[in-house]
Amino acid sequence: MAAGRQILVLLLVACGGVRSRLGPMLVVIIGVACVVGVLISMLSMGTSLRSMATQGARPDRVIVTTGGDHGGAMNQDTVLALSNLDAVERDGNGKPLSAGTSFGFSEGRKRIDGVRVTYPIRGVGPNFFTIVPELRITDGRMFHSGLREVIVGNLRRTATIGLELGDRIRMRGQDWLVVGHYQGVAYLDDGALTDAQTLMASLEARTFGYVTLRLNSVGSLEKLKQEIEADPTLSVNAETEDKFLAHESRQLTHLLDFISYFIASVMALGATVGTVNIMYMIIDQRRREMATLRAIGFGSFPTVVAVLLESLLIALPGAVLGVAVAWALFNGHRITPVGLSINMTVTADVVALGVGWALAMGLIGGLLPAIRAAAVPVAEALRAPP
Repeated sequence: MAAGRQILVLLLVACGGVRSRLGPMLVVIIGVACVVGVLISMLSMGTSLRSMATQGARPDRVIVTTGGDHGGAMNQDTVLALSNLDAVERDGNGKPLSAGTSFGFSEGRKRIDGVRVTYPIRGVGPNFFTIVPELRITDGRMFHSGLREVIVGNLRRTATIGLELGDRIRMRGQDWLVVGHYQGVAYLDDGALTDAQTLMASLEARTFGYVTLRLNSVGSLEKLKQEIEADPTLSVNAETEDKFLAHESRQLTHLLDFISYFIASVMALGATVGTVNIMYMIIDQRRREMATLRAIGFGSFPTVVAVLLESLLIALPGAVLGVAVAWALFNGHRITPVGLSINMTVTADVVALGVGWALAMGLIGGLLPAIRAAAVPVAEALRAPP
């Protein structure tokens, strides 16, 4: 009999005894499902954050920071010099579409469990809304320059209590009035906006965190960089909005990925050891029938392959169950870890990775039992108790 037919017969024999081994098989399935579910849900957190970080970014918007990996303070003279560069677009009145952004932070409590979180308050110039036309007020009104007023992004409002119209938030011991809500670009929606000069005066700050520019055209970035290099007073870095946002979120997403793989690896190790033990038990229960088949001509190689396929088939329902649970609990839902509001998306790539882990656990868990099944002498196996 050909090896392929021998493998098929061995699998059919194994399937015939599923009822008697249902309990141990369910243990493997649930263990694999837990690993896959945790891996997919946690990796989806990182992929969703990466996607959100660059959502709404435009290729003609540029973020300019001072030198170094993390940027630094940028004074008013630098902001003015950047505004005068030829690559920067002008509005209808000839004013450059350039705005410095200053930063403050406030604390609130998560709506879901009351845990304290910190969120950013960005101080922006009057032309910022021309540079980022996607931003629009959904209710209330725009903040007024010179007054301690803020508008809050809808993502932050949804995730945090105490940010409704008329509420006051505390920042450096001062009250700021919520006068409106807005939506538009994801990374801005997860905080609040106010007037830059008012914020800097309240915080006694004299520098900006970075500058947002809008270019004459998408292809003007190289021209902008050349102008910056030609000016010896400018020691800054310019990159497109999406690259800047991806770089800013990289540290957190890498941390989330590391935690995901670490936890899943520990769980997978336990699940794989359990799979090995259960497959040994299954093989021991079927020792006589497998020895009988080998005695009538079934080879060692088909036996190894059949046991490995059986282990994979046991792991596969666990993968499907883990994917289904992660999809139902997280896809399309919003979570708020470490103060961030993340719209979760379970992508096909993450699902494929989770299924791959499940099949790897099945393959590794079945390897030693498969070798044992093929290596036991036929005479010894036939003498084993039924």
